[in-house]
Amino acid sequence: MSRQVEVKARAGGAVGRADIDLPRDIEAGDAFRLIALSCVRHLTLNESALAAGDAEGVHQMRVATRRLRAAIALFRDLFDDRESAPVKARLRWLTDQLAPVRDYDVLIEQSLRSADTSAPNAAAFEKLTAMLRQRRLQKLAQAQSAVTSERYRELVLDTTRWILGGHWTKAPERRVRRRRQHRLLPLARKLLRRRTRRVQKQLRCLANLPPEQRHELRIRIKKLHYGVQFFGSFFPAHPNRRKKFARLMQRLQARLGELNDARVHQDLARELLEPAPAAEGRGLAGEEAFALGLLQGHEAAALPRLVRRAEHDGRDLARLPRFWR
Repeated sequence: MSRQVEVKARAGGAVGRADIDLPRDIEAGDAFRLIALSCVRHLTLNESALAAGDAEGVHQMRVATRRLRAAIALFRDLFDDRESAPVKARLRWLTDQLAPVRDYDVLIEQSLRSADTSAPNAAAFEKLTAMLRQRRLQKLAQAQSAVTSERYRELVLDTTRWILGGHWTKAPERRVRRRRQHRLLPLARKLLRRRTRRVQKQLRCLANLPPEQRHELRIRIKKLHYGVQFFGSFFPAHPNRRKKFARLMQRLQARLGELNDARVHQDLARELLEPAPAAEGRGLAGEEAFALGLLQGHEAAALPRLVRRAEHDGRDLARLPRFWR
């Protein structure tokens, strides 16, 4: 960890992911260990930012958790499911604690943009934004409580122990040992090629995919994007190709993310429109409900455009030279 990053973390500032530079002759087991530890470090460095209520800190903790889950999925052949399943379950729990805060952050950003660009309804959006911020504070308190809990502390410790000394690191079975000691470079090339083909295939029929399958495609795109970040140092011969590929993955991830946000916001809207429990304060007033309805209308109107752009990105992906060849 650089001195600058350490100081930033101690001051409560959000910290982004660190680049991973893997030696070309590294074995799969050693590579997973380095990648996974980097993700755990990324997670814990943002605890102070979450405690300070920083929206970017919440986002970075979610990114760290997703990256670790993606690493476990990419290296799944190394593990016995009985050993990795509890780790994945703990990470899903943490994701569930952080997700509501981020969902409200995104909805608040949209409300603020609408307030700025729709003068006739600005007062309604201002009231909606204030109400959403109140709800967001409640979700933030729940997330902060989770991250200061014994359950979270055990998650970090147990996950680190598993990464460093789990059964997968010393399993004597020949088949498992060979997978662990296999050079990662050819495996990385195979993983990138296979996952890219699968993403391309689904993007060609994106308009016909139901929301659940779009969500699954978004997760596959994220894992592919993280794979590019994890394995990029293996392929120094074509840096421009790798940058273009990574930018396209980031763009696709954002497009599919907006499609998923629309689905999440529908669920949030139903929750907000229900009578509020006493512990959560008052429910939506008329103007606030009107503004929320306008937001949903704007999102629904944007969906076909997002799908078309994602399909266009999919065609770009098919034409893009592969940086791992």
